[in-house]
Amino acid sequence: MNEKLGNEDKETLQKKLTQVRQKIDQRRQSKDDLQAERDELVDKRSMLKNRLESRQSLEEKVETYEAKAEWAKEVYDELEGIISVYESVKSDLREQYLAYINEYTHEIFKSIYQNSSYQRVIITETQNERTGAYDYDIQLLRDDDMTEDPSNASGGERALVNLALRAGIYKLIAELEGGDRGRLPPFILDEPTTFLDKNHVGELEEMLNCIRDWDVPQVFVISHDDALIHGADHKCEVTKDASNTSQVTMQTAGDD
Repeated sequence: MNEKLGNEDKETLQKKLTQVRQKIDQRRQSKDDLQAERDELVDKRSMLKNRLESRQSLEEKVETYEAKAEWAKEVYDELEGIISVYESVKSDLREQYLAYINEYTHEIFKSIYQNSSYQRVIITETQNERTGAYDYDIQLLRDDDMTEDPSNASGGERALVNLALRAGIYKLIAELEGGDRGRLPPFILDEPTTFLDKNHVGELEEMLNCIRDWDVPQVFVISHDDALIHGADHKCEVTKDASNTSQVTMQTAGDD
């Protein structure tokens, strides 16, 4: 035993033993601290790994959204170009159609208007700045080159303007449809001789003949004027007897 303990006495050895035990306790504490630090680092590492994975997922989404945004911008720019072309074409067509309506309305008006007070019907276009919608104004050009609202004209003259305008619009529709009779609506005139004198009624017959030359599928004329409908292909006469009962008689051109 003495050989193992050496020359050191018991107290010294006891002191060394105490120191060793203290160092062991310190090492244990250091181990526990390091273990706790390690666990904390492991948790942080796991958290950072999750954040990294989330960031990578977000980066992939950002790339996807950026690609979509680029595609959307290209589509938007393309649509902007198409809309610009459409608006330009629409504006050109609107101006062109308005010019045609003016021309055709003038042709009809000139053929049925026998007085010299007015030279022609003028149709102009104005845009409502608030709504963007277009309005159309109708004026009569006088011999002194001044314009006048049709409301100032006589009843017969207003009727002629209305007939000429309707006929002019219909002629444009007929041309746009390319003579496709299946797509053209009938041309309907309801009491067109109202306010017209006999001379203008004769001119109205000429206008109806002109309209038929546009390859119109059907022309309906509702009138009390037998002279106007005398040349119709078909005549539907509605009369009332003494009991106020309506009677309908159908006749074909050439029948008595």
